[in-house]
Amino acid sequence: FGFVKHQILLLTFIQEILKLAKEEVQIKESAGCSTTPSGYFTTVEWMSIRNRREPGFVDGVNNFIDYAFSHSANKEAIRCPCTKCRNAVYKGRSEVQYHLLKNGILENYSTWNFHGEGAGNTQDSTSTQELNEDHMLEDTLDDMDGLLNDIYGRRGEEEDFGMDTEEVAEEPNQDAAAFYRLLQEAKEKLYPNCEYTKLSTIVKLLHLKSIHKWTNKSFDDLLDILRVLIPDGKVNLPESFSSARKYISELGLGYEKYDVCEKSCTLYWGPHKDATSCPVCKLPRYASIDSKGKGKPHKVLRYFPLKPRLQRLFMSSKTASEMRWHKEGRSDDGIMRHPADTPAWKSFDETYPSFASDPRNVRLGAATDGFQPFGNMSSQHIIWPVVLIPYNLPPWLCMKQPYFIMSMIIHGPHSPGMGIDVFLQPMIKDLKDLWEDGVSTYDAHSKKNFQLRASILWTISDFPAYADFSGWSTKGYKACPSCHADTSALYLKGSNKLCYMAHRRWLAPNHKWRKNVAAFNGEREVRAKPNPLSGDEVLMKCCSFTQVPFGRKENPVNYDATNSWENLRKKSIFLSCLIGRISLSATTLTSCTLRKMCAIMC
Repeated sequence: FGFVKHQILLLTFIQEILKLAKEEVQIKESAGCSTTPSGYFTTVEWMSIRNRREPGFVDGVNNFIDYAFSHSANKEAIRCPCTKCRNAVYKGRSEVQYHLLKNGILENYSTWNFHGEGAGNTQDSTSTQELNEDHMLEDTLDDMDGLLNDIYGRRGEEEDFGMDTEEVAEEPNQDAAAFYRLLQEAKEKLYPNCEYTKLSTIVKLLHLKSIHKWTNKSFDDLLDILRVLIPDGKVNLPESFSSARKYISELGLGYEKYDVCEKSCTLYWGPHKDATSCPVCKLPRYASIDSKGKGKPHKVLRYFPLKPRLQRLFMSSKTASEMRWHKEGRSDDGIMRHPADTPAWKSFDETYPSFASDPRNVRLGAATDGFQPFGNMSSQHIIWPVVLIPYNLPPWLCMKQPYFIMSMIIHGPHSPGMGIDVFLQPMIKDLKDLWEDGVSTYDAHSKKNFQLRASILWTISDFPAYADFSGWSTKGYKACPSCHADTSALYLKGSNKLCYMAHRRWLAPNHKWRKNVAAFNGEREVRAKPNPLSGDEVLMKCCSFTQVPFGRKENPVNYDATNSWENLRKKSIFLSCLIGRISLSATTLTSCTLRKMCAIMC
């Protein structure tokens, strides 16, 4: 519910901003300046004065500072809008004045959003903003129909959710039926002539419990009274807080939490679900245990199950229709506008015709990268979100934020490194199930249930994260995964760095740069380009050594022929998706096809 609340706040906040911006444009067009609620006229003519010594510019700076401090909750400092600080740094009055006179003000900062202009929409006034958010949320919760449409991916005014029973060819499955039930209850009054529906009443009560920090017991007592006072209350209202949460849980998509070993050796999942210590490093599962015997884990993985999120894409008839675009709406004219135009996609369709026969089967890409929260580079904490992208959608939709699928959030004091495979296990398990068996899904476009399948085609990452996904270390003398054992590296003693100067091998044999000595490393390049490893070669190399167990080690690992091959350190968990769907002895897959698939998957 908290996730739904914050999404509602965000949507309403954006709507209010757009509304205010439109009003400001109208005011400026009619008067040539913007008017604040306090009666100030924030004339911006002084901001365009080039000579910052002119009295007009100096007076404008002083008036701006007076205005900003009069509208700031913080009377000691405000955001400095000079060309260097760019509203990112808080400064005192004298410092802001000095910076503006020295550096000038931001050229396009004609609406002082960070300094009180815009109907009190300032980020310095936290308490006012929270009150406004609560007020906007109250208004938004009145529109339960719109709330459901936003949650279930509805876009546009005229949407068909297949509610006409005369047109329904099949009964919706359990998940889809829950949505249609909520949609119907969003229109039914709690009792005759009541302003609220059953759904809006429960949502509002839970919202009040959240903002006022009611205890579960007080909420249960309130429900007991309301169930007696309200007509048909015992039928339309839940009995307790847990019943209300269970009812409202169908609005959102939940997540699963899994404990992780302190050194990231093991995910307490599957066969290790009930283990009390790590089977690899033998460290205890919990950092501490309270008086009630409940343990506090060292780390927690939050996994967002994939199957219900894919099912939700088909609950809206428009989105369900667009999930077929790559097959039914794409123009195959030889121009690459979408991944479906690439040889890799077409090769996949040729290799797996049963999967390709239904255009609703989902093709996914996996992306990840680490970042430190709040932009604090000195923070001892790092977050790695793993995002899945459905490529069935047209290019103007598939890369938009509403259609990104958050798969998991990995966080902790250290980057997962190549041990990211430990965390990816639940996602890979879902991907295997979706490939082999699929999941029953209701298609609102065809109004029929079908068996939805999915496959991951490739990963998206920067070069360091490429190493974590693929298992090929992108550091050291053999850092290039394409050249592999034939990588040519030169050690620079002065900087203690490696540089890679053999890229001319990939040029045509008669290219003039091959003979250019002065512009490169002082040598002619006569070698042919290396041959990248084929798919079956990658799999064979992975079987030729014993992989080092995952987890942070106290001492650096010495890699040799027993635990690696060149820079190949592990068999990527993504290869298990590949091995799960093909036989290595199958004659239908050529080495070229395997190489392409392994290359794009690793």
